[in-house]
Order: sequence, then structure tokens, then C-alpha cells
Amino acid sequence: MILKMMDTTPYQSTQAYIDASPIYQIKKATNNPMFKSSFFVIWGEKDEIVSPAEGINFIKVLKEYNVNTESFSVPDQGNFWLCVDNIRGSCSIDEYPNTIVSPEILKFLKAELTY
Repeated sequence: MILKMMDTTPYQSTQAYIDASPIYQIKKATNNPMFKSSFFVIWGEKDEIVSPAEGINFIKVLKEYNVNTESFSVPDQGNFWLCVDNIRGSCSIDEYPNTIVSPEILKFLKAELTY
């Protein structure tokens, strides 16, 4: 999947992969005095496409750079944990795992968007 997006391998174009890395971008962004953003990172613990360790490491770096960060993992789901028609088949917002994820997203947004 990443090879399709990048059109090259990490071995052929190491710098392109570094530049595209969210961790690298956070390091750059936090050097800008205008940067003010919060992150809500969600992952499926059974992800076989992107290791859950990637999300955990991203959170660690965000916190090292004093970026407000919340996280939530979906214990029994993989990469495509979001239950929507075009990804996993017919389902709705009131079905699992949306029922456990959506309240967390709403709580985060309410806290971040309240002045």
C-alpha cells in the first residue's frame, strides 16, 4: 500500500520516506511558533498493515514535543477498524466498534473545540 503511494521503496529513496514520516513532520511543525494542534490517535491492536507500535511511538514523540495527545486502541480490530459501508460492509454508527470509538472521539473534540 505504501509503495503505491510513494512510488518508490525506502531503499531507493530513504529521504522521501523520512520526509513523509508523521514523526518527522511533528518535529518540524513544533519548531514553528504558530503551531498549536492536538492529536487523537486511534489504532487497532490486531493491525497487520501498520504495527500498533507505530502509533505508540508516534504518541511518545508527540508528548516529547509537548503536543496535547489523546489515544484510543481498539483491542480486537485491525487497520480498517472503522465500521462504514465502503470499508467493511453494511453497518452503522450504532454498531461495534463504532459504539466504543465514537464517544471517545466526541469527548476529545468537545474538549478541544470548547473555548
